[in-house]
Amino acid sequence: MARIIVYHYAKAARVPPLSAEQCADIRRRYDAVLTRYPGVVFHGVFVNGSGQGFCDWEAPNIEVVKEIVTQVDGHPPLDDVCEVKKLL
Repeated sequence: MARIIVYHYAKAARVPPLSAEQCADIRRRYDAVLTRYPGVVFHGVFVNGSGQGFCDWEAPNIEVVKEIVTQVDGHPPLDDVCEVKKLL
């Protein structure tokens, strides 16, 4: 599996403030879709106070992550998606 990062830096891609209930609901929706993608792991969303950040995935490729995000969010990622490799 590759390590895939979905960025949330552009204004349109930033994550709005969410309640604990909203976060739990979003996670449930992702987990439900992930049952159809064996081996794919969604490590979570990491953001700062202004909603900028990234989603961390393990998946076969970028297209699989885009497909999952589109199913859950109703649209593809709004910002860059890239495969990264551990450097240090």
